[in-house]
Amino acid sequence: MMRLTYILACCISFAINGLAQQVFQRIRSETPITSATYDSLKPFFQKPNPDDSTLYYHCVLHLKRNAYKEAKRLYITLNQKNPQFLWLPFLNGILHYRSDDYAGSVSWFSKQIQIDSMHYRARFNRALAYIKSEEVLYAIEDLNLCILQEPYNYRAFALLAYLYQFTGNYPLALQHYEILLGLNPYYTEAYTGMAFIHTENNQPEKACTVIANARQKGITIDPQTLHLFCPN
Repeated sequence: MMRLTYILACCISFAINGLAQQVFQRIRSETPITSATYDSLKPFFQKPNPDDSTLYYHCVLHLKRNAYKEAKRLYITLNQKNPQFLWLPFLNGILHYRSDDYAGSVSWFSKQIQIDSMHYRARFNRALAYIKSEEVLYAIEDLNLCILQEPYNYRAFALLAYLYQFTGNYPLALQHYEILLGLNPYYTEAYTGMAFIHTENNQPEKACTVIANARQKGITIDPQTLHLFCPN
């Protein structure tokens, strides 16, 4: 049982950290920005006296490319040019997150939400900052509001499922894993998360069935996990 608890903790930690790396997931495209793509956009961004929107999107582009210093420079330029620009708090929240200042990140995302209560990106990323600050209940609250705004975003369901599992609320964790698999049936961690819960609930047959269902869909399960849930 101690081994299972340890693996469960590692699984949740890995999943949360993995999602946290996607803190820019709503402005980061599924395909990374290539050098060729960036070079093709340079003439647009190098125009003299760029307007506020150009500065903003240039900053966003550098965040997509993980060019933090250049993004910070553009943020400062935009802030000096127009300190009332609508999405400045959101950008600042991201920049604070990138510098591991999670409390500052929460503060700036909160300011963005005060400006626009329907700002999904600010609320989702504030949840990630809350997790990094070990404020799990606040993160759960934000993620539930995210789902109300974007009910088909599987990442919010994934993160909620992990957090409910982490806090021991297994019924809600299972519920969110089921919804997650309805949105993304190939989300491997959902199957392993459900299997862990069934094992914790002394239902090893159910745990093995979940893993078997994943394999039937063509999902690769590593040998250690497979042996853990389906030892026979």
